[in-house]
Amino acid sequence: MRFPAVSSVGCCNLLRTGLLNALWACEDTDAWLSRGQCVASTSDWIGDSMPKVLMIHPDRCTGCQNCELACSFSHENQFRPTATRIHVYSWEREGFSVPMMCQQCDSASCVKVCPTGALHRAKGTTLVEYSREKCIGCRMCTIACPFGNAVYDSVTESILKCDTCDGDPACVQFCPSQALEFVDDNISTRSRKRELAGKFKSAFEGA
Repeated sequence: MRFPAVSSVGCCNLLRTGLLNALWACEDTDAWLSRGQCVASTSDWIGDSMPKVLMIHPDRCTGCQNCELACSFSHENQFRPTATRIHVYSWEREGFSVPMMCQQCDSASCVKVCPTGALHRAKGTTLVEYSREKCIGCRMCTIACPFGNAVYDSVTESILKCDTCDGDPACVQFCPSQALEFVDDNISTRSRKRELAGKFKSAFEGA
């Protein structure tokens, strides 16, 4: 299955607009990092372990969607792309694709609008967690997320969002082009993220 060009899909237009606005606001500042674009944090310091982040490399993504299959199988034990927590968007005219998942935003809109606390950030971590037993299915989080990374699954009647596979992301393991990395959140990583953010912004501006 291949995603159509952005111009033909309204939701992709919204995604593109949201990403570009975020890039304009955050380029060359640590705000890019704190708001979560192109990086999804897993946890704060735990003992001697350094927190890790999911890092996206749009320039490496081939649009193969192996990450979507790996994610759905890891969580649901079946290859069901609609049950994936990661989504690959393709810009055919511009000739590139980008995988997107929950960015674990510091100021997460989904957490703010959730009326029951089903989406919350556990104390001492940066991971936005989902408690299915608290969820009432209002789907406010799916509306609030500016990137469309909180999705309602009618089969399981639950919200699907990235949980980093408890620190061992399946998407990273099965990406053939290393477009996804699970790396230490250090100064070097932050510099690379800022550089990638600038490239991503330039790609959108020129599209």
